[in-house]
Amino acid sequence: MSMPIAPNVLTTDMAQAIWSINGTSMTGDGHAGMAPLLTLGRGKTHLITMRNRTAWWHPMHLHGFSFRVLTRNGAAVPHRRWADTVLMAPEDTIEIAFVADAPGDWMLHCHVTDHQMTGLMTVLRVADAEDRR
Repeated sequence: MSMPIAPNVLTTDMAQAIWSINGTSMTGDGHAGMAPLLTLGRGKTHLITMRNRTAWWHPMHLHGFSFRVLTRNGAAVPHRRWADTVLMAPEDTIEIAFVADAPGDWMLHCHVTDHQMTGLMTVLRVADAEDRR
């Protein structure tokens, strides 16, 4: 099953942009106690689709895991190297796959610091079935 994650930008005025992932912004260093975007089953392989619905480039970084990019804009990627960051061009759609083998809360964010600090980050939780209730 593929889970969609979509970085978005909402412009509040010409001087400030507020970024979001699936409509939620985590600003600064995040929000203590904020619910994770997704809770993933520990030890399972997960497919995540990320859509860059902006006009900016975003190097998206996933803490705690290595993944493989399977597709970019619907086409299979010929060399599926292990990575923890993928550079997304404007309007790119990519699909990544990884095994969620480390329990806990893990940050997914843009490595452009201005984008991350103004909302372009989220938390993915990895938990055993009994911990996901």
